[in-house]
Parts: sequence; C-alpha cells; structure tokens
Amino acid sequence: MESECPSRAGQGNPPIRPVAQAIQAPSPAANVSKVVLGRDVVIDVLRGGAPARPFLLRVTEHAIPGRSAISIAEIHAGMRAHERDQTTALLHTLVLFDVTRAIAELAGRFKQRERTRRLELADCLIAATAVVEGATLATGNARDYPMPELTLLRPNG
Repeated sequence: MESECPSRAGQGNPPIRPVAQAIQAPSPAANVSKVVLGRDVVIDVLRGGAPARPFLLRVTEHAIPGRSAISIAEIHAGMRAHERDQTTALLHTLVLFDVTRAIAELAGRFKQRERTRRLELADCLIAATAVVEGATLATGNARDYPMPELTLLRPNG
C-alpha cells in the first residue's frame, strides 16, 4: 500500500513530506493528570470571570485540560453571536473527550441511582466522562455532581 501522503510526483516535484514529526502523547508513566473543565469554567474564562483565567493557567501547569463533547453542545447552545470566534478558538485548545459507550452506560447508572435529586443527563454524561477518563472535574457547580466516584476541583477555592 502506498503512502497516504499526497504526492506531487509526476509534476516534476518531489513527494510532499511532513515538515515536523507528529506530536506524541505523554506516556502513562509520565503521570500527567487530566482535568475536564465544566461548562461554567469555560464560560467564565470566555467572559473574563475574575478567578477563571488564572485558574486555567494553574491547571495547565500540572494537568491536561479538556472538555466533554456534551459541554461543547451546551456552550454552543448558550453562546452569544459575538462570542463565536473566541469560543471556538478556546475550545480547540482543549482536549476533546468524546462520549463512548462506557461513558454513556456510566452516565445512565448515575442518573438511575440519584433518584432523590433532579440530575440533568448532560451533567451525568460530563461526570461519567471525568470518571472514565480518570480525570478531575473542574466546576463551580459541585451540587450538580453528587457522584462519590468523582473528584471535583473548584476554580475559586
């Protein structure tokens, strides 16, 4: 099977080569932690909330910041038209955690188990994303995440 790199061969030009080596993810032995940013944290960063930007900078010193695919939908649903470019730029800098079958199943169990509280399915999916990814969830809305399996990090304390 030939290289999947596009080629300009036959046009008098050499084949196209990558200009840089691919970025390698840190090995598990590197002990890099992950933080899933809740929608409230992302919104605070975008809208200039006082503690949010310094918090995000501190997180990046010791962890890989990411966001759930569910948070992207929630953020876009409430986004103001003039915020679109800035929002898209910020979201592209964060690791994306897609919803997998394991995440969906765990979220369903969270929702089923917490019948005494009115939990939103989106919050259950975000919590399950953090648990399955072995990440901490950064949020100012701790009451939305009563799951004992979840490690929470509050941006302002």
